[in-house]
Amino acid sequence: MDRLANQHPDYAMLPASAASVALEAGRYEQAIQRSQRLLRFTPNYLPAQLILAEAQLQRDPQAAYQLLNDITAQHPENPQGFNLLAEAAGRSGHDSWGHLARAEHLQLTGRVDRGIRQLSIARDAAERENDQQALARIEQRREDFIEYRETLEDFN
Repeated sequence: MDRLANQHPDYAMLPASAASVALEAGRYEQAIQRSQRLLRFTPNYLPAQLILAEAQLQRDPQAAYQLLNDITAQHPENPQGFNLLAEAAGRSGHDSWGHLARAEHLQLTGRVDRGIRQLSIARDAAERENDQQALARIEQRREDFIEYRETLEDFN
């Protein structure tokens, strides 16, 4: 992979693939280094960002959580980012935000009703944590999900 990447420096997918192979092999430090190197040359390259976040999830869930918050803000239509964010939030003690991220993932993958139910779980967690910011965001997303579901029903 490295030889191919050197021969074709304009193809960011080659070093990203090498980082992905390192991740899949459990070589997290190497995946992190490769992703960070690629991101220096191609900032905000989503495949490299996701590989970096997934590798960091294995080493430092809080750092992964922060990175994935940024990624999902930049790419709110990417279900993989929300799936990883849910995992990172759960591993770093941000339960209500993790349930919210899981709801976003469900909605983005076409499971709107399950997403709405997940938001109820998120609301309960935010109430237990007394996290007013999470509660406000969850309620807003609940309204958005219901409106989206109604639009889909009207369309059909």
